[in-house]
Amino acid sequence: MNVLDILAHIWQELIENDASVVRSGNITSLISLIFSEKVISFAVDAQSRKLLSSIGKALVPMAYARRMIIPTLSRCLFQFAKGHKDSLDRHCWIAELLISIYSFKQISDNVFALEPAVSLSFTQFLGYEIYNKYYELPEEAARIYTIGILASLDMDLATKHFAKTSLEILSRESDEALFSFTGGDAESESKRISLSELYLILEPFIEEDEIHETVNYLLNCLEVEFSPNVRTNFEWVICRLLLRDKILQENLLWKKLDNSEEKPRYIASMLSIASIVSYTTMNDKETLKRTLSILLAFAANNRAVVRHQSLSLISALSYKLDRASLSLISPDIARIVEMLDKHIKNSPQFELRERMKNLVWNAHEDFVLTMICGGLSQSSGEYRNGPSLTKRQFENHISDTSLIVKIGHDISNTAIRIRTSPKSNMALHKNSSMHTLSNLLQVKSRAWQGMNHQFSQRIQRFTKGKLIVLASLVDKAPNLGGICRVCDVLGVEILCLNDSTVIKNPAFQSVAVTADRWMPIQEVPVTDIIDFLHSKKTEGYSLIGLEQTDNSKILTNDLKLPFKSVLLLGREKEGIPADLLKELDFCVEINQTGIIRSMNIQTATAILVNAYAMQHC
Repeated sequence: MNVLDILAHIWQELIENDASVVRSGNITSLISLIFSEKVISFAVDAQSRKLLSSIGKALVPMAYARRMIIPTLSRCLFQFAKGHKDSLDRHCWIAELLISIYSFKQISDNVFALEPAVSLSFTQFLGYEIYNKYYELPEEAARIYTIGILASLDMDLATKHFAKTSLEILSRESDEALFSFTGGDAESESKRISLSELYLILEPFIEEDEIHETVNYLLNCLEVEFSPNVRTNFEWVICRLLLRDKILQENLLWKKLDNSEEKPRYIASMLSIASIVSYTTMNDKETLKRTLSILLAFAANNRAVVRHQSLSLISALSYKLDRASLSLISPDIARIVEMLDKHIKNSPQFELRERMKNLVWNAHEDFVLTMICGGLSQSSGEYRNGPSLTKRQFENHISDTSLIVKIGHDISNTAIRIRTSPKSNMALHKNSSMHTLSNLLQVKSRAWQGMNHQFSQRIQRFTKGKLIVLASLVDKAPNLGGICRVCDVLGVEILCLNDSTVIKNPAFQSVAVTADRWMPIQEVPVTDIIDFLHSKKTEGYSLIGLEQTDNSKILTNDLKLPFKSVLLLGREKEGIPADLLKELDFCVEINQTGIIRSMNIQTATAILVNAYAMQHC
C-alpha cells in the first residue's frame, strides 16, 4: 500500500465514521496533505489520478455553507500547477476540478456572509485582518487560485494540452448549463456567468481551424441567453476570434448586419461586437467608418431595442474617439455623430452617459483578470449575480509575474449617481462603509397615515402579494393616478414613482381619489432604476417588463408569475429603453386582436396586476 492509498483510506474512514471532521479544522489539514505537491506528483498511474479526482469532486459539494474547504483545495492545486507546468498534461483531471470549483456557488445566506462583513468593519477601524486570524483564506480565494492557474498557461506543449482539455470539459458543461436553464433562476445564471468567464480566459487556446465552429456556437448561445453578463463575455470571445480571421469577420459579422430582420436582441449583440472590433482596431479607418455607418442606419430602426442600442454605441464611440479622429474617417459622419451625441446627452433616457462609454472596450488591452472577473460588467452598470474580484484580492494570493494574463487594474464606475439631500449626504459620508446603493433609495411611504381603527381591521383582512410596480418611466399624472388606484385595489406591495410629489397634482388626485393615502409609495428616480432593479434582484425578486419584444411571453392562464416580482412599466410612447430591457428576466405582453396596436398604460397595468392577484392574493 503506497502513501496515496493510505491517505485515501484515512479520508474514507473519517468521512464514513466521523462526519464531524467536515465541520472542524482537521479537514483543511487533510486536504493540504492529500493534495500536496509531493502527493500529486506521486500520482503517476491512472488509478492514483482517478482516486485524487474522486476525492476532489466529493469536496466541492461538501463545501456548501462550510468555510475554507475549496479555498484550501484550490490553493493546493495552484501550488502544484505553478511548480509543475511541464507535467500538467499528465494531470488533466485537475482541469475538471478547476471548472467545478470556479462555477461552485456558495450559500447566499446572510448569516454566512455576516462574519466577513463584520470583520471587514473591524479591520477598517483596527487596521489588521481579524478574519484571517480565524480563517486562513477567504472564500473568494478559491476562484482566484483556479482562474490563476488558467491565466498562467502558456503555449508550451504540456500546458497547451491541459488548456485544450479544459476547453473540451468546459464545452460539455456549457452545453448543459446554457441550453437547459430557466429564466429567473439566480443559481443557474451564476453558473453560466462563471462558465463564460472561463471560456473567455481560455480563448487564446482555440485553434485557427476551430474558430468558425466556435463563433457559430457562441452566436447560437446569444440567441437564447438572457443574462447581460454572459452575453457580454461571449461577445468578447467572439470579438477576439473574429479579429484573428478577417474572412470570417466579413462572413459572420458584417454580412449578418446586412439582415435587419434578425431578432432585435441578436442584432444588438452583433452591433456591440462590430463596435468593439472597430475600437480595438482604431487604426483601421475603413472598419470604423463601416461600423459608424451601420450604427447610424440602425439608429432609425423601428424596433426600440435595436434603435436604443445603436444610439448607445454611437455615444460610446463618440466618447472614446476625439472629433479629429472622426473627421479623418468622414467629415459628414463626424457631424452626424456629433449632432446625435448632443441629442443623446440631452435626452432623459440617456442621463447616465458615463455608463454608456463602457459599452465599448479594447478586446486585447482590456484582457486582464479584473475585467474578466466582473470588472467589465461593474463598469457598465450591469447587474452581476455574484461579487467581482478586485486587484487587491488577486494580489493577496497570486503574483503577476507568474501570469500570462495579467491582473490589471480596478475599474471605477463613475456613472452611479444617487440623488440625495445635503443632510443624507452627511449621513452617507459618516457611515459610508455600512451603506449600499439599495440603502440610499429615498422612500416616501404614506400607506397608513390617518387610518383609524375601523380601517385597520379591514386592511388586516386583505392579503397582499410581493409585487412591486415600478412606474418611474411613466410621466403623465392621470395615468399614474389610475395606476396607483389599481395597485391599492389589487394588493400591490409597493408603487415606485420617479417623483412622489406628483400625488399632489390635481390630475393625479382626480383619478386616484384617495388611493395614495393607503398605497405605499417609494420614490425611485429614473436615473436610479438600474440600481433599484439590482438591489431587488439580490433580494430574490424576479424582474418583469410589460413590453412587446421578440422574446416576450403572452399573458395567458398558463403563465405563472413569480410571487416576488418587480413589474417595470415603460414610457407611454417609447416603451422600456434597451438598457433596462437587458436587465429584466423576461417581458410579458397582452395579446391583442383589435386594430389599435396598443392600449393605455394604466389599462395594461391593471390587466397584468390582476393576473398576478388572481394567482397570489
